[in-house]
Amino acid sequence: MSSTVRRGYAVTGSRGLRVVGDVHAPAEGTDLPVLILLNGFLLRRTWGFYPFLAERLAERGFVVATIDPGTSEEGTAPEKATVGDLLGDLGSVVDAVVAGDLPEMDRCMREGVGLVGHSVGGAVALLHARKDRRIRGIVTLAGFSTLERFGAEATEQLEREGFVEVAQPTGGLARLPKTFLDDLERHRGNYCVEAAVRGLRIPVAFVHGEEDHVVGVTEGELLYHWSDKDRSRLIVFEKTGHTFGAVHPFRGTNPDLERLLRILATFFGKHVQSASRA
Repeated sequence: MSSTVRRGYAVTGSRGLRVVGDVHAPAEGTDLPVLILLNGFLLRRTWGFYPFLAERLAERGFVVATIDPGTSEEGTAPEKATVGDLLGDLGSVVDAVVAGDLPEMDRCMREGVGLVGHSVGGAVALLHARKDRRIRGIVTLAGFSTLERFGAEATEQLEREGFVEVAQPTGGLARLPKTFLDDLERHRGNYCVEAAVRGLRIPVAFVHGEEDHVVGVTEGELLYHWSDKDRSRLIVFEKTGHTFGAVHPFRGTNPDLERLLRILATFFGKHVQSASRA
């Protein structure tokens, strides 16, 4: 097993707040391909299998940057970030990668970047890539097909209490403030995932668990339906759910996570690593 290094970073995001994260990289090597890993809904970069994926991909020769959104609490309150905030923060990190401003970037191929997005992170990756030619490929993990996920009951709670309670994958509830839904309302046209997918001309893989009860497998099927079939794949894992068998705190790998790692390494080895060297 090859050795890796992990170094923290902070960049100034589009709102002037600090966006923080970690860079996982092989201990040795040059001309390394760069991936950015985007969190699921209301989750931090240290949640569950995210550090595991980043570390294991680094063992396979990739440099992986993880992100926590910039908030007034220095990345400790992801529920305070709107979709617009997440998109702006991702753009700032891509800019920092290309400019060589993140750790280990002097050893990387920075002209093209791959994105891995879990849950809402998948939607953010797809929305961003439509407008950024530096993105060479995307893999969504249980990706949202739409950001319109709040019905009349949530609207009533918002008007009554000023927030919406949302179930977290780890259990319990998080309070999503009115700013999140206000942002969705103002930018509904810009946040259309279907339009983003239909407009993409880069390779995309949609990975989904058959028994995902948080983001149903039909959402992965919709994403694939909208995509350019010459450049896309839908991969459905049987008998697994939203987090591919992983829990938080993380308890170790399993066959689904090992399969997921193989898919990620193969996909980005072909579409980011090879494309950057061409």
